[in-house]
Amino acid sequence: MAAMTAQQTGARAGQPAAPRGYWAWRQSAACFEEPGRGMLLVRGADRVEFLQKLLTNDVARLAEGAGCAACLLNPKARLLAPMRVYREPEQVLVELPAVRAAAIAEQLRRLVFLKKVEIEDASARWRIFGLEGPRAGAALARALGTQPPALAAPLAIGPAVLGGQRVRLVRRALVGEGWRIHVEGAGAEAVAAALRAAAEAEGGETAEPAALELVRIEVGEEAWGAELDEETFLPETALAARAVSHTKGCYPGQEPVARVHFKGRTHRMLGAVVARDAAAALAPGMELFLPAGGKAAGRLTSTAFSPSLGRPIALGYLRREVAEPGTELGAGEPTGPVVEVRGLPLVGGAGGC
Repeated sequence: MAAMTAQQTGARAGQPAAPRGYWAWRQSAACFEEPGRGMLLVRGADRVEFLQKLLTNDVARLAEGAGCAACLLNPKARLLAPMRVYREPEQVLVELPAVRAAAIAEQLRRLVFLKKVEIEDASARWRIFGLEGPRAGAALARALGTQPPALAAPLAIGPAVLGGQRVRLVRRALVGEGWRIHVEGAGAEAVAAALRAAAEAEGGETAEPAALELVRIEVGEEAWGAELDEETFLPETALAARAVSHTKGCYPGQEPVARVHFKGRTHRMLGAVVARDAAAALAPGMELFLPAGGKAAGRLTSTAFSPSLGRPIALGYLRREVAEPGTELGAGEPTGPVVEVRGLPLVGGAGGC
């Protein structure tokens, strides 16, 4: 990979160095492992009908090889788990936070009743790798030894052989062009090695977990344990725009979701801020205030230093009346570091899925 400039590393300005792989993500090709992901396998003749009645999105309309974002909610539209659902010929794959996999699998089993549905928590034997960036397509072709399959739609899924192992490719990117590579069973290290070699051949490198977290914050994708938990009201999140069908049949939590969508709005919403001062200290949990009068305005959930912007950045929940881009707030206290509300993505992204 081409040598990083002093500006890119942050050394010239005395700013934090970018995590390894960050500039490859933005300029060439970054490969990485996506940690903390679980996988449920839903089988049986009634699998699609079963999920259709429980999840927020229209699973029944998915063709084989297609995927969508979805959520499982409680009756008050509080989030039990965010999901990515993929339809295959003999099963439906449900990707979700690993820390929620066992509990959600057990909850789904209790709801099966007389349906012909089997639910397996296969999280322990699945690993998910990623390849993203402007040269990611060329890198993936190198790793496969042929052109990637035509997976045009976001979250489309298809089989492939990579590093001598059978894998599933998923069209998904935080930035630009990208894929996730699902590996089941043995062979994950061979896949990782093949991806690493391919990325390096295209001028990229392996990205460390901090780079994945930074890019996630820059594009505004929520994470479980940060922006999302079991107290999260779905309509306040960006998930509501991409993980909900307002034309499908009923599901738990549909009434409050529909009420907000068609008749009202929430008092707060997910947003992003950028610090005015490059040396400002932002931290998750920090409260935001209107400088004049000191009225509470929100709370930060994820923070990082963006090398692209040269400033600390953060995601958080903002009161709707202060969520307009350009609004200035105090962080930590009304007279604390000044942050400016910005639209998402903070740095160009591909759109969450």
